[in-house]
Amino acid sequence: MRQVAVIDAQGRVATHTGDRCIAHAAHVIGSDHSCQANMMLNATVPAAMSNAFEAASGTLAERLMAALEAAQGEGGDVRGSQSAAMIVVPAEGEPWRRTVDLRVEDHPEPLAELRRLLVLRCAYELADEADALLAAGRTDEAGERYRRAGELAPDSQELRFWAGLATAQVGDVDAGAAMVRRVIEVDPNWRALLDRLQPDFAPAAEAVRRALG
Repeated sequence: MRQVAVIDAQGRVATHTGDRCIAHAAHVIGSDHSCQANMMLNATVPAAMSNAFEAASGTLAERLMAALEAAQGEGGDVRGSQSAAMIVVPAEGEPWRRTVDLRVEDHPEPLAELRRLLVLRCAYELADEADALLAAGRTDEAGERYRRAGELAPDSQELRFWAGLATAQVGDVDAGAAMVRRVIEVDPNWRALLDRLQPDFAPAAEAVRRALG
């Protein structure tokens, strides 16, 4: 009544689907991966997952997302959809570290929500890289990453705020101030934060404050 899959460090795969698993239940072994499913609407789900994973490009998280979406595209779970999760660990380093650890416990469109969270996570990862570059004095590179983060998550007021300050810091004060102004228009509390920023933390804050008046 169970499914289990094991993949070792060399990419060798062992998978088992019990003959009493609820149909449709099956697994597909691919190159360095395994796809399992049970209680599926259609028997084609595992193969669709494997094909999408192999055809997808990008990070492991993006390829996993493609596999999940392909499964849903084939009909998914016969009971409908409610939750989704993704965990990715790095190839080396401390065993407790996770590069992606996302879950949607209860949502009418769990895969769409999982993708939204994955994109948001990528945006914040870019912002973290930008923070480190800014601290190292590499302002042009930092500004480029802040802008990319803002483009990935245009609805995140926090990312827009910091992207605006970064834009101002690399020399375009008017454009940076305009970005910050739009954030403040949505929530005036961001003006309070802007007024509290010290030069050693946000060197462009004073220029943005002057531009805002």
